[in-house]
Formats: sequence, C-alpha cells, structure tokens
Amino acid sequence: MEENEYHAFYKQLSRSEEEPACYTHFKTDGGVEFKSILFAPKKAPAGLMENYYQAKSNAISLYVRRVLISDSFDDLMPKYLQFISGVVDSDDLPLNVNREQLQQSKMLKQISRKLVKKSIDMMLDLAKGEDDEEEEEEEDNKQEELKNKKVNTKYLDFFKENGRFIKMGIMEDQANKHKLAKLLRFSTTHEYSSGASSMTSLEEYLGRMPENQKDIYFLGGEKLADIYASPVIKKILKAGHEVLMLDETIDEFVF
Repeated sequence: MEENEYHAFYKQLSRSEEEPACYTHFKTDGGVEFKSILFAPKKAPAGLMENYYQAKSNAISLYVRRVLISDSFDDLMPKYLQFISGVVDSDDLPLNVNREQLQQSKMLKQISRKLVKKSIDMMLDLAKGEDDEEEEEEEDNKQEELKNKKVNTKYLDFFKENGRFIKMGIMEDQANKHKLAKLLRFSTTHEYSSGASSMTSLEEYLGRMPENQKDIYFLGGEKLADIYASPVIKKILKAGHEVLMLDETIDEFVF
C-alpha cells in the first residue's frame, strides 16, 4: 500500500478528515499469527480522556479469516491505548466463538500483548524522527546546548494532544513503563528561559546534567510562569542545574 492509501483507509476507519500522526502495518509469525494495521491519531477523540475509565473505545476492528467479528472490540487494548485505532485479522481464532469466549482466550491475550508492543514501538519511531522543517539556527541568546537541537515538532504536537494517555500507561503498565518513559516530554527551565518552544525528554535531560549533579530536579505547579518564578527554582538555577517543570496534575504521580 502507498502512504496515501493508508491515509485514506484511516480516514474511513476513524470517520475523520485528518491524517494519522503515524501508522504501522505488520504480520506476526510464530505463536498466534495475525495481520494488523494500527494508527495513532494527531488528536484523540473528544471526551476520551475526560471519561477515561467509562469510555468505550470503538478503535479496533477484529476479523477472523476476513470475517468481521466486532468493529468495536475494546478488549484488545489497555485503557491507556484506547486512542489507537486499527484492524486485526487472524486465521487462528475460531470463527464461531462468542465475545465471552474470546475474552477468556489465551490467543487473544497474546494478540493484545503484541498490539501493545507494536503501538509503543510505533510512537517511539515517531519520537525519533526528525522534522525537516526545523532549522538548526537559533537566536544568539539561547542556551548553547539548544542551538543545534532539532525540534521534532510532529512528535511534540502529538505528545501535547495525547501525552496524558502515555502518562496513564506509565502508572498502569508496569511491564512497559520504561519504554513509555522514553515518550515523555517536559518543559524545562533551560528552554523556558531561552524562549524555546520545544520540550525535553528524560534522556536529553540526563545528557545535559553536569557531572556533580546526582538527582533529577522537578517542580510542579499550575502554570509554567508560576513554576519558573518559584524561589526554589531560583536556588537550583544558581547551582547550575536544570529543572523539569510539571504543569499537569498527573505529572507528579508519574514521577
């Protein structure tokens, strides 16, 4: 399939006119065999986070031997990935099985684990990508370490819209929390003071830590301006350290 065909399929599947932020198309070999296309939206459906535990996802369509079993099978994905949409087609699942039997199926649980892994890998690939529209030129007054940093605006836009789902995953999915942590982005004192619009990954923060810094510094608050104005921040900045600024309530629980 060509990229425009994937985009057209996503629009039909999601009933929207927006293109996906990213997608992955794969086939598994060994164990339970199935084919799948997964899409991550640029913006999650309205109300999905606000009704996180009550909302029923209509995102994954389940087929068995190309026969539609359910167009809203929400048992394939954990809650924090309910914004991911796609199609799963398996030849191994029994065609005449009912929904209750499917929910208890070991094969379905194997499919679910694979879908979770592929969804996270898909987002990690998006996060690693470079945005060609960003230039390396920065204003003279910006911090030296930010001058040559390419900002992946495509991923940042995605994270700003869907980041709370990723944060919920860190709290709920112990098996994958370390991989999910690589997807996190935070505002920092370095970027805020320089006027940069980018956000920092934990890996980038660790890479900028001076040798004498042994801890990750972070401070929560309602607004970035209020956090930056905190006397606590000023004291840490004088010591030459960077501080992660957490402006969402969920952030401190994630840490």
